[in-house]
Amino acid sequence: MHSFFTGKNFTHICSIPRPQMTRDCFFATASNKPTSALEVWVLPVNSLEECRGPLLLERVSLASVATSLSFIPSNSGALPDMIIASDQAGRITLFHVDVEALGSGTALKEVSSIRPHRGAVNGLDVNIETREILSVGEDGSLNLFNLDSMKLIHHVPRASESSLQAAKFISPNEIATAASVDQICVWDVRSGGLSPSATLSELSAQTSGAVAAAPNRVVLSLDVHPSKPWRLCSATSGSPATPAAIMLHDLRKIHQTDSKSPPPFFYSTVHESHIWQAKFHPVVADALLSCSEDGSLFLWDLNALNVYENPSATKFGREAERVQAQKLSSGSLGLNAFAMDPDKNCAV
Repeated sequence: MHSFFTGKNFTHICSIPRPQMTRDCFFATASNKPTSALEVWVLPVNSLEECRGPLLLERVSLASVATSLSFIPSNSGALPDMIIASDQAGRITLFHVDVEALGSGTALKEVSSIRPHRGAVNGLDVNIETREILSVGEDGSLNLFNLDSMKLIHHVPRASESSLQAAKFISPNEIATAASVDQICVWDVRSGGLSPSATLSELSAQTSGAVAAAPNRVVLSLDVHPSKPWRLCSATSGSPATPAAIMLHDLRKIHQTDSKSPPPFFYSTVHESHIWQAKFHPVVADALLSCSEDGSLFLWDLNALNVYENPSATKFGREAERVQAQKLSSGSLGLNAFAMDPDKNCAV
């Protein structure tokens, strides 16, 4: 592992998964309130460059502080590489990326920008297969757009009575959203309705004593297992009274007729502060990474959970104990974000 000081406050980061590239590059949003910038950096490849650290290749100013960032590769070659960013002013902006021109000052070109939210865009996800964008915001609304035309496909003006903090595609037809009241909703976009098809509410209170109730805990991150789409990961904020938690949910159980929401089948409070991001590894089965305001980055081996069947409150703790968590890094400064490059199997 290598550590470098850039002098920047990176709020979001994503890698460029291009195996034909000779250098390891990544996108980042550097915050300098009330504005921020979209930047492209290249990592050092030898001892001489390591002394200098990462090199800034491109920089484009953003009108407001960025809240999310996603790179959309051109798999067919017919469409350009793209990057999409959202901000605290409610905007979603799409950039075309000329990877071959990185370093020339002309590699990033803004092609469209919309403002679908009143207030910050807190959650953004892209389904590359269906070419759709999912966004949720501080105003409690949910939006689904076509990636190429940026036209609105589906709109739920009051998907939540409070701020929506995160959103994730479960499948082309189902999405998950998380609110600031410790509540996760699942939506079936085929119905076109204004109400969720299922809700995981009062997550903490329903874990039969295994998890302390935390009414003020906020869900900050959502992710779906790449090969097991019924496995949903949520990561939360924390406080001295209610520690930050990582939870795994079995979405197959939410459609059962039981009136109670199913409890998470895995729960951990290994992080000591807000967990800003938790993501499944895109290639390695049952591996999860998480980063926190406490400065730590953890790698989780979830293979022990593959044997669970109908977990109960008594089994809950034992399943959690069998999960292996490895601390990859730690520091005195908060760790805002990380990105994984599946082609090189590395994290930035």
